[in-house]
Amino acid sequence: MRLPHAVSIVTLLFACACVKRDEFQALKGGHDALRSRHDALQADNDKLKIDLSTTRERLDNALRSNADAKETLLNAGAQSARLEGRIEELAQADEEGRRQVDMQRANLEVQIKELDKQIKALAGKLDEYAAKPPPPPPPTIPVPAEKNTHYAALQRANEFRDWAAVRMLASEFAARYPTDEKLDGVYFFRGSAEAALGQHATAIGEFSKVMKAGAKSAFLPNALLALGESYAALGNCADAKTALDLCEKRYRKDPAGRDAKTALAKLTAKCK
Repeated sequence: MRLPHAVSIVTLLFACACVKRDEFQALKGGHDALRSRHDALQADNDKLKIDLSTTRERLDNALRSNADAKETLLNAGAQSARLEGRIEELAQADEEGRRQVDMQRANLEVQIKELDKQIKALAGKLDEYAAKPPPPPPPTIPVPAEKNTHYAALQRANEFRDWAAVRMLASEFAARYPTDEKLDGVYFFRGSAEAALGQHATAIGEFSKVMKAGAKSAFLPNALLALGESYAALGNCADAKTALDLCEKRYRKDPAGRDAKTALAKLTAKCK
């Protein structure tokens, strides 16, 4: 009886051992599967950490780049504002400059119109003196046959203040060469001779011819000065002042203009 009983116990124990081993194998398989799953999850987690680190680094770079871009934009905005301010200042300065130029141009136009008006008025009065030119004096010295030599002789006579010779040579030159380009000088020399000889009315007529030659004449400044002096010598203070004032204003840098200024001061004291 004991043997069969013992066999039963052994058999039972063996069966239990088989069951335990099967459970162990099943548990071991589950554990291995869990470990594999854990390892896979761990690998995914490591990959995610790497991705996260990369993404964070990119984000940091992007933030730094954005900050730099923002600073650059702010600097550009400030520079643009400064440039706009400078442009506005320059525009205002340019506008003010244009206004000043326009004002000066308007003043100059008024002055030019006034001077032209005075010249026309003076030329009209001078026509009265030029209407009856004096008869040419009889020749007292030989007159050169060649035109340039004739003019040179006239210049020398004027330099030496040989007024009788100047009168004769100038009148003869005007008669021989009535369209010559040097006639303005001839008229001026003859007018200077007449003024020096006290014939101021006749001198005024000669100086008026120089004025008709216009601004192209190199003798115009001195002709205006001499004209004013001849008017003053005749006691015509108003016309003398007009001629001298015109000469002083138009030819400030010319010796004739400076002499006209001095003559004006004397005339003002004389004609009070």
